[in-house]
Amino acid sequence: SVRNGRALSGTLHWMCDRGLISVEPDTHRILVSHNKVPQEVVGRLLRPEGRLFLPKDRRDWPHPAHLEWHRAHRFGSGASYA
Repeated sequence: SVRNGRALSGTLHWMCDRGLISVEPDTHRILVSHNKVPQEVVGRLLRPEGRLFLPKDRRDWPHPAHLEWHRAHRFGSGASYA
């Protein structure tokens, strides 16, 4: 489903999979696990406003339920994948 995804760079995708970043469902603000990700890394990888760049068509936006699941089950968990 398009709404269960976000177009991320390889590095941000890796960080998302491991719970180092997530997205707040209502504001689309990118959340960062600051105790695990140094601020200088955040400054190099994220847009200054700290929000997702969303498609024009709202039907293609990430579904809030998918974002909430990721935030509740992955963000800050230190999840690791082989």
